Amino acid sequence: MTNFPSFVKSAEPARLIPVVSDSSGEQRSTSVVLATMRGVYEFRKELLESIGVRVGKRSKLHTWTEVTFAEKEKNKKKDRPDGLIIHDTGKGQWKALVEAKAGNSEIDEDQLHDYMKKAKEHGIDAVITISNQFVAMPSHHPVKVSRKLPKGVELYHWSWMYILTQATLLLEADDIDSPDQQFLMDEFVRYLSHSKSGIARFGRMNSEWKDVVSKVKSNAPLNKNSEEVGNTVTSWHQEQRDLCLVMSRRLGRPVKLNIGRKHRKDPRKRL
Repeated sequence: MTNFPSFVKSAEPARLIPVVSDSSGEQRSTSVVLATMRGVYEFRKELLESIGVRVGKRSKLHTWTEVTFAEKEKNKKKDRPDGLIIHDTGKGQWKALVEAKAGNSEIDEDQLHDYMKKAKEHGIDAVITISNQFVAMPSHHPVKVSRKLPKGVELYHWSWMYILTQATLLLEADDIDSPDQQFLMDEFVRYLSHSKSGIARFGRMNSEWKDVVSKVKSNAPLNKNSEEVGNTVTSWHQEQRDLCLVMSRRLGRPVKLNIGRKHRKDPRKRL
C-alpha cells in the first residue's frame, strides 16, 4: 500500500533510517519501531498479538508517521498522531493510531481523548501509546481515561522497555528465520539500548512514596481513595513491571506478573 487512506491528508512512510532533526527524538524512534515492525515478521507478530491482533504469514503491514487528517475546516486541529498502522489480511483491515513520548515526557490525557475521538470518527480500531511509563499488560494504560470515551475504539500501551524486551527475547531465542531480518533486529536493539534513544527504565517512585511508606511503618491510618495512596500503588505497579522486563532480558525468557482474571480485565480493580 503506497497510498495512505482517504481520511489522511498527509503522512510519511515509516523509515528505518529517518531523516529528522536532532531534537525530534520521538519522531525518530516511532519511525524506527514502525519500520522494523514492517520489516521483521516475527517482531510485528509478537507486538500485535500482544494486543489481540492475529498476524499471518500472508498478511501485510503498512506504517506511516507524521499523520494529518483530511478534516473539514471547522474540525481542524494542530495535533497530529505520531504514527498510523494498518494490518491488512486481504479479507479486512485493522487500523491503529500511534502516539509516542520519549525521555520524561508522559502521555497527555486531553490529547489522548482527542485521538480516541478521531479514531472513532474515521473507523480506526485502536489507539496505541508508547512511552517510558509502565503498565502490567498492554491492555492496561498509565493514563486514567474517562469511562465516557467513544465505544468501539480500543486503547493499548507499550512501554519502550517492553518493545526492547520483546525484540531481545526474539534474538535470544533465535526465533527469526531470515538472516537479513535478524540483522535488522540486532540493529534495532542496539539503537533502543543506546542512551541517546530516550528509552529508560522506571527509575523514580512518586513524590509521595517516602511519606506513605513512613505511615505504613508507623501503622498510621491511610485512606485508600486518597491521591497519595493511588499514586504510590501506581508507582509500585510500574516498578513490578519494570523488574519483570529486566529479568526477562537477563534470563532470556519471558517473566510475567501473576495477575488474576478480574485484575487483568480491569486495571481500576487492580489499583
